[in-house]
Amino acid sequence: MFWPLVLPIQITLVLLPTAYVIVVTTVPRFRKRPKRAGVLSLLLLPLLFIPSCIGVNAVVDRYRFGVFSYPDFNAVQDFRVEQFLPMAATQITIRQYQSGFHGRFDISETDLKTWHTSMWKKHKQYSVIDRDDDDMQRHIESEQFQRRYGEFGWEPPDDLIQYMGPQAANGSGYTLWYSASRQQAYQHGGYW
Repeated sequence: MFWPLVLPIQITLVLLPTAYVIVVTTVPRFRKRPKRAGVLSLLLLPLLFIPSCIGVNAVVDRYRFGVFSYPDFNAVQDFRVEQFLPMAATQITIRQYQSGFHGRFDISETDLKTWHTSMWKKHKQYSVIDRDDDDMQRHIESEQFQRRYGEFGWEPPDDLIQYMGPQAANGSGYTLWYSASRQQAYQHGGYW
């Protein structure tokens, strides 16, 4: 829930003391009183903390959220996405946001089912839902597909089947829709 704030806070905690040291060391060059500048700068640090975090967050978010494409699983290198992505996935497109992602990837039906079963075995005890015999497989309506994936311009295949993964109490988990004819999966992953 608060993970997007951690990196901006860490960067700010490095930037502000660095700025303080720079101010204190450069003030004597301008024949100002270094002691007074040091005390004033020290008093300003707490006031600048939140605005600095907001500014750093605005810059950092441009690089960690948005639409990204990867040739395969190994290129993703983001543990939040990787935890819900099969290693056999290729041609991956992800729109990542603060609490999850939407994406599409290519994978064979056999690899998908093997991975899906392994996810249930690994996370069953943490899931607030039980695995149905049919994995809650059902066809997705065109309007549902457009709500989630319309921004990409993707057309829904006629044979999409839904697979529900284990869902944690905090909302973490995945749902995916698979087209056997295209060997493509469309996925929503949520993390907390």
